[in-house]
Amino acid sequence: MEDDEGSLGKGLAFGAAIGGTLLDNVQIEFSATRMHHDRAVAISWEGHIASFVGRLIYRGGGPGSAVRWFAGAGAGYYAYEGTITDTIFPTITSTPTVERFDYSFGGLVYETGGGIEIAAGGNAFLRPELWVTIPRGERIGGGRTPEPPFLIARGTVVAGLRF
Repeated sequence: MEDDEGSLGKGLAFGAAIGGTLLDNVQIEFSATRMHHDRAVAISWEGHIASFVGRLIYRGGGPGSAVRWFAGAGAGYYAYEGTITDTIFPTITSTPTVERFDYSFGGLVYETGGGIEIAAGGNAFLRPELWVTIPRGERIGGGRTPEPPFLIARGTVVAGLRF
């Protein structure tokens, strides 16, 4: 996770999606994702973001192909809460002072990404993906905080069934 001043840390993402075919190669998906990030240094950042996104996806390759590429984009809503922990050493020999600041944001989120879809027999598939998420929005609470837009890049492997 990145903001305009550098990394806010790495973390795990969990999610679920449901979708269907609109046209031959065009699909629509709705996804819910929860991500956690943590960066532990003198100024530590930790937070959680939950996003709810509708995506339009184009799938290339023939309908009978075992491997198909796809690309998509979407928009939705996100809610983000985090904590900054700032460790301050007033002098080299003094005991450090630790200050904590809670903050939160919410609002519009954009996503774009793609990957490949690999048929795994029957209706099953595997889908290695790379998505970039850009949250926009308003500060809901907190003061001394990172400011939107953040940039979240995440790689995932999705296992799914097509009905």
